[in-house]
Amino acid sequence: SSDVTEIYGELSIPLLADAPMAQSLDLSLAARWSDYSAFGDNTTYKLGLVWQVNDQMRLRSVVSTAFRVPTISEQEGSTNQENLITVDPCEGATGTIATNCLADGVPANFMQDGTTVLTGVGGNPFVEPEDADTFTVGIVLEPAFLEGFTATIDYFDIQIDNAINAVDGSDQLRLCYTDPSVYSEFCNSFTRDPITNQVTFLSKRPVNAAKEDVSGIDYAFTYNTEIAGLGTTFAVRATNLLKHENQANPAAEVEILRGKITADRGSYAKWRSNMSANIFAEKWSAGWSVRMIGEADDENGGGPIGSSVDNVFYNDLNFNYFFNEDMKLSFGVDNVFDEKAPYITSWNDANTDVFTYDLMGQRWYMRASYTF
Repeated sequence: SSDVTEIYGELSIPLLADAPMAQSLDLSLAARWSDYSAFGDNTTYKLGLVWQVNDQMRLRSVVSTAFRVPTISEQEGSTNQENLITVDPCEGATGTIATNCLADGVPANFMQDGTTVLTGVGGNPFVEPEDADTFTVGIVLEPAFLEGFTATIDYFDIQIDNAINAVDGSDQLRLCYTDPSVYSEFCNSFTRDPITNQVTFLSKRPVNAAKEDVSGIDYAFTYNTEIAGLGTTFAVRATNLLKHENQANPAAEVEILRGKITADRGSYAKWRSNMSANIFAEKWSAGWSVRMIGEADDENGGGPIGSSVDNVFYNDLNFNYFFNEDMKLSFGVDNVFDEKAPYITSWNDANTDVFTYDLMGQRWYMRASYTF
């Protein structure tokens, strides 16, 4: 359990109105003081600016700080043991890694048995809060020559210190033997058999990484119009991940996650998008949506299959019939084309990334709703 006390305030200040090149210019200020029984207090703030240039263009930007304490599962999640794909760098090692493997008692002719290592996952009672600095800037366009169309483009940059994360087992081993002094925490996270020198157990729990940097661009386009007397809405929303980097400590190398599928943290595809088309009539409506998860590579490599995934598309269809203002009947099909989850080498327990892809295949539903 945890107790928290917070005080929050926000202020909106109009700076300009009905001025040349500025229908309005508004400044927003906010601050929050939080006091957690388990972690102490912290103060965060937000500074935002919205510039309505004219009826067709609006610019906006926000600079803020953030503070997040660990969730109960990150702190106290029960321990679970899994056989996870793990690469032992002492097999075929050269250079500094070979030297450090020999110093640890691993012979030069060492060969790893199998491809998995028994790994303990769960909570970490010693994990600390994380804090972040965020910056966003964007533009909203509603051109007069295309009535009903709206486009928004927003750039975001998030820098998290003491980020709560779990480092992949293969990376823990590799970093340990790259520099045992800098990565001493990882060197203490696994054990070897004193006779065979095989890694017998590895601990992979949430820790406070030194830094996590994320940036990207969000796109949103909507178009409301009328076709053959029916109201229609078309929408496209997409995110282009420009950067996602982790650093275990200030002296550590940077882990590049962009374009990678991780063993237990999901996919960091460069592109994701949602597209939809909806039709509205007086008594009914229908819609088709397409969700796209971009291509990505398995961070642990793999064989001829399972080392990478192409773009994956999921199609959903829905239909609604309105008996009156209070009663509605809905029918739909999710994953219309029964798209199967792709095989991924690192996910040996499930054969796919269970955080990212659809595991159930095509499914149908019917729902009736009545508002009293």
